[in-house]
Amino acid sequence: MTKNKCIVVLCISSFFKRHLIEVYPMLKKYSDKCNADLIVHDTPPDPNFRHNLMSQKLLIPGLYKKYEHILMLDLDIFISDNCPKIFDDLIDDNVGFSAVENPINSNEYKYICEH
Repeated sequence: MTKNKCIVVLCISSFFKRHLIEVYPMLKKYSDKCNADLIVHDTPPDPNFRHNLMSQKLLIPGLYKKYEHILMLDLDIFISDNCPKIFDDLIDDNVGFSAVENPINSNEYKYICEH
């Protein structure tokens, strides 16, 4: 069966590549739960850097056109085993959302990693 969903993480710097080692099993487990391919994108979507790295995330959907649905995740998140399958709750093909919570070097993030 061909999967029409993918979860993409952008992993460019050596810092995030080291962090990926820690979170990859969690990401893989969640992608399997969602019946989605897990893609680790390890090069800048715009190698000429006409866009800063943060805005380059907006270029990711154009790189994976074979997928009907794409979930872009940052590496500094934790996914609970109880997290629902996000693709089961799609409202509209053209709707997206984003959230930023506890940046990676914040005290809150460090606390979560330690507990």
